[in-house]
Amino acid sequence: MRLESEDPRLLDSETKRLYEILAGVGSEVVGPFPLPVMVLEGQPAGAGVEKRIHRRTLEIVRPTQETIQVLDRLQMSRHVSIAFETEGEAAGEMPHRGGPAA
Repeated sequence: MRLESEDPRLLDSETKRLYEILAGVGSEVVGPFPLPVMVLEGQPAGAGVEKRIHRRTLEIVRPTQETIQVLDRLQMSRHVSIAFETEGEAAGEMPHRGGPAA
């Protein structure tokens, strides 16, 4: 899973909290790993303002049955975005979404 925020301190705090929640239900979690900062330039109207997006990644190696329930109920700060990838998506494969097999 990938977490992003403009505020690196808030991101670290929420990432640590998420790690502790997942470990608390018995999930084996790897990370967090910092990713390179994304710099978005020219905001607003080319005024030379940079917007910096800080990123972290966590990997759930061995989820438990409670892991999905915890993630489903998870409430993060509105200033932190979180995205999930399945193993196939992370490897660049397209996940099967149903329908006829080609």
